[in-house]
Order: sequence, then structure tokens, then C-alpha cells
Amino acid sequence: MFCLRRVTPKLLSGVRSCFTNELAAKIRLAGPMSVAQFMQELLTNPAKGYYTTKEKVIGAPGDFVTSPEISQMFGECIAIWIINEWRKMGSCKPLQLVELGPGHGTLMQDVLRTIQRLVPDEMKHLNVHLVEASQTLIKVQEAKLCGYFHQRPESSEETSTHQAIAKVGLPVKWHSRIGEVPKGFTFFIANEFFDALPVHKFIKNGDSKAWEEVLVDAQGEDLRFVKAKSRTIANQYIENDDFYYAMEACEVSPRSGIIMEAIAERIADEGGAALIADYGYSGSNIKIRDTFRAFKNHELHDPLKDVGEADLTADVDFDYLQRRSGPHCATFGPVSQRQFLLQLGIQVRCNLLKDSNPELSEELDSSLDMLINPGKMGTRFKFFCVFPKTMEVIHKDYPPAGFYSNKQD
Repeated sequence: MFCLRRVTPKLLSGVRSCFTNELAAKIRLAGPMSVAQFMQELLTNPAKGYYTTKEKVIGAPGDFVTSPEISQMFGECIAIWIINEWRKMGSCKPLQLVELGPGHGTLMQDVLRTIQRLVPDEMKHLNVHLVEASQTLIKVQEAKLCGYFHQRPESSEETSTHQAIAKVGLPVKWHSRIGEVPKGFTFFIANEFFDALPVHKFIKNGDSKAWEEVLVDAQGEDLRFVKAKSRTIANQYIENDDFYYAMEACEVSPRSGIIMEAIAERIADEGGAALIADYGYSGSNIKIRDTFRAFKNHELHDPLKDVGEADLTADVDFDYLQRRSGPHCATFGPVSQRQFLLQLGIQVRCNLLKDSNPELSEELDSSLDMLINPGKMGTRFKFFCVFPKTMEVIHKDYPPAGFYSNKQD
């Protein structure tokens, strides 16, 4: 998602949603909740959660836009990356393509279409798995990828796996969590997935230098941010980590770490790779990491207002993902989206599309500009990848596409 200005969370007044009233009552009963609990509740509550109840969250009618929705060229570059890196690894078969948080299914649709066009003989070796917790979005994804939605009988006693046949002829399976995905040689794709995972927020006390967790509290029927009066369980995530020692404010996503560990373990044991695209930061020189915010109608929004009706997000800590990838995997990046896409040939692809569709030239140039312009998404968004360490010998001479350090543009 992309926005140009920030807002400062403030105490709410005026009209309050029913969901806000419920949260305020819950807090008055059980006490302030962590920002991580707040995010989890607002985004995934079965009855009122943002992702579980809203179909149109992405694109013009939604609250934010993602790169795959801007242009097919983004997904085409991802497909080329997969083909290139798969061949470096000997084209192990079968290949599982696993996307985490597939949104509307646009990225996977473009990836499969491109693979089918470039290496049609390899399609029979692909298995597609989508990790999605929202039944509402599963319907959207299946309609996009398959052209229909097959409703499972409510009385079904099967696992939570949902299956259908994509337009390209491949079976597609949906899973509610990564642990349900079968083991095997796998390429993981995660575009704007980690930014939606819950974070704990901390501020360092100026006098004692102790970390104090930021919580969400209720004042009457309104919500506000407060500091914990004493040490919380979540303090354990940062107190013994020297990485956070010099910082004044930070955000930590334990769930991101758990998922990264699961991905890395599978890559190390079964082979494959992971490609992660998101907005975020890296480098211990960033002393204040305070990025938790909300988006509504493509504008930054007070995260404590209109709860359940706005998307909540926080920048991805790529250093944290790297540390949680373990000793048996090698990581590359993060590099800017601009660098990655240009090295994957997006400018060439844009020119070819304009040659064959001259009436779309202005639209194509505008889409390309949004994706790679440093003042837009070009440097705000980053790419990060993970491979088994056994690939180090090959990567020494042939680094992953898009991650060549000698080519910044």
C-alpha cells in the first residue's frame, strides 16, 4: 500500500462503531490490550474483522493498492524470477508454488499465465497452494484464478483445505496456515503479507532506560494509546537482544518470526526459495521504529478510529526476518523494488507491451512510473529472498536475479 503523508493517532470523539464499543467493553473488563492483540482482533475477527468480512480491500474501491493490481508487469517479473532461480537449482520436480496472503489472487494469476507462456512444458510439474485465513478473500481469489467459487458443504468434516481447478488447468489448494501445506521443494511468495502481521510496540523510558510496551486502553467508550505500568510478557522479545539496545522505540512481530522460521526450515530441509516483497526497513542505525498506522480510502487514517473498517499495518523489519531465517539458510537484500524490477527487465517488457498496444502507452508508462519511481513505490518497497545455504557456491558467481549489488538501476 502507498501513501504520502502521516497522521498522529489521537483520542477519539464523535461517532463510534459497534465494534469500537465492544472493544472498549472488553478492555474495561480485562484491562488494556497490546497493539498486537488489537491488530489481530481488528483484522481477523471472524464476525467483524477487516480481512474476514470485506471483499473489496484492494484497488480503487478498497483502502489501498498493491503492486500486482497496478500492472501485470509486476507479476510477470516475479514469474521470470521463479523460472530463473528454479533452473539454477536444477529444476527440481515437482515444484510447489506457495503464496502467503494472496489478496485478490492477481499476482498468482499473472505468475501462472507467464510461466505457461514461457515454459509451457513445465506446467505439469507445478502444484499451487495459497495460504489464506479469510473465507471472504478465498471466494475472491477462486473467482479470479478459476472463474468460479465452489462452496464446500457446511457439514463437511474435511480439513480446512479448499481445492479448485485454475483456468490454466492446475489444481489450486487453499490452506488456513502454512503448516497445512505439504512438504516438498517449494518456492514461497509473500507480497505485502508480513506488514499485516501483529506487532508489539515499545518505547524506552527516558530515565530508567527500561522498555515500556504501548497498549490500547479505553477511556469511556473511546480508545487511546497508553504505556504499560509494569513489565509485560512481550518484553522478553527485546530485553535480551542487543540489536535493540541503542533504539528509543521499536516494533516486534513474533508471529512474523515464527512464520519466517517455518519457511526457512522447509527451504533448508526440502529445498526451494522464498521471495518477500513489502515496505520496511533494515539497519540498526534506525533509532526510532514507529510505523504502526491505518489506511482507509487510500489515505492514512487514525488506527483507533473506525475499527474494523480500515487496514492496519506496520513496516516490516527485514533485519528481524534475516535473524529468524536460521543458520542453514542464506538471505539476500532487502533491495529496492526499483532495482529488483529493473534487473528483471520490467522496462523492456513495458516497451514490448507499448509496441503491441500503442493505445495503452500512456497507461503503461504511468504504471511503470508508479512501480519504480523513487518518489513513489520504487524505493519505499523492498525485496528480500531466502535460499538454502547449499546454494552459496552457485550464488557466489550467480547471485539471485534482482539482487546484483553492482547494478543499482
